[in-house]
Amino acid sequence: MRFASTHTETPEQNVSLSDYVARMKPEQTKIYYVTADTWQAATHSPHLEVFRKKGVEVLLLTDRVDEWMLSFLTEFDGKPLQSVSRGDLDLGALNDEEKEAQEKVSEELKPLVVHSELGNGDDIHMVRYVQRLAARVRKQGGRLVLCVRKSLHALLKRFYEDCVSIEDGPLGAPNYSLPIMSLPLVLDLQPQQVRGDAYLHADPGKVAVWRERLRGQQSQAKVHVGLVWAGSPTHRRDDRRSIARAALEPLLSLADVAFYSLTPGRAADVAVMNAQGYSVCDMTAYYPTGFDDVAAHLCALDALVTIDSAPLHLGGALGRPVFGMLDHVSHWAWGNDETQAWYDSLELFRQPRPGQWAPVVERVTARLKALMAAGAGNVNPGPPAHPVVNG
Repeated sequence: MRFASTHTETPEQNVSLSDYVARMKPEQTKIYYVTADTWQAATHSPHLEVFRKKGVEVLLLTDRVDEWMLSFLTEFDGKPLQSVSRGDLDLGALNDEEKEAQEKVSEELKPLVVHSELGNGDDIHMVRYVQRLAARVRKQGGRLVLCVRKSLHALLKRFYEDCVSIEDGPLGAPNYSLPIMSLPLVLDLQPQQVRGDAYLHADPGKVAVWRERLRGQQSQAKVHVGLVWAGSPTHRRDDRRSIARAALEPLLSLADVAFYSLTPGRAADVAVMNAQGYSVCDMTAYYPTGFDDVAAHLCALDALVTIDSAPLHLGGALGRPVFGMLDHVSHWAWGNDETQAWYDSLELFRQPRPGQWAPVVERVTARLKALMAAGAGNVNPGPPAHPVVNG
């Protein structure tokens, strides 16, 4: 007796029961078959799908004599014959094999943690790509968890919901981790694919509160500007990227401009500036949740003047006007000139030679004057619209 079979996928009846048994999988205990009026109908039986998936051969019985034969032949070589169309079909160890495979896949798709790696600015810079990688991970049945410093948590959780803080967790026990600065590598990002759209947004309620604060703080000012002139003293490039207070004099001398220090811990510098007659405010005591409060403050301001530090990235990610003052040889992201694709709202002003801040401050001062001439004033408008997702 010979039959057609899914092993050959042809209508020729050239497979014997001995051939079938010789090809059986080690964990297979039965000889499987399907009956139909024609070979085409047999091959299109929906019952075959699970067997094709498991790589198990099924005999295709299409002759009337086959049905008669099966009424007498119930086993061969100690292996029972089993119709695949039976509702109580039991695949035995074959099901165990599939279960093990599913468990293996489940193990492989445990959460991937993308975590903070370098500075806060670096996290803000690269978090734009988390949603893109998360979509790829979800498509494969997995989950991406973003793990950042507590000072960034409230802000970035608004951008990506599955976000935890390093300090508070809960993180669990993921199988895989990825430093956030490696996102472009994993996504095979090309330079021409970088977009400068805003991708973060501040809490609208907090923005409204900050506008009220600014009205009460410097009501006579026509323009309200954030200011960062020095970064962390422990940064390896801080002596080159930070600006001495004296170098800021042309900027601070602008009339009708209120400046706001966005860097906690600079109260002593601000006091000296105030003693010199400059309008500089330190309101960093209102930053209890970290960068989420800084973001709201920024969105209530007209512009930000900053060195290359985390607020520069934050302002750009929020789509706020940012004037970035760069040392001559700066961070890799800014290249070698004054053009960049990372943030549409960011303008760069680079030292012409190492250590020469005067030309930079002069140009930024002129730019702020132009902003004032254009009628800038952000304290009274309504909350900013949410930006599009970058990526």
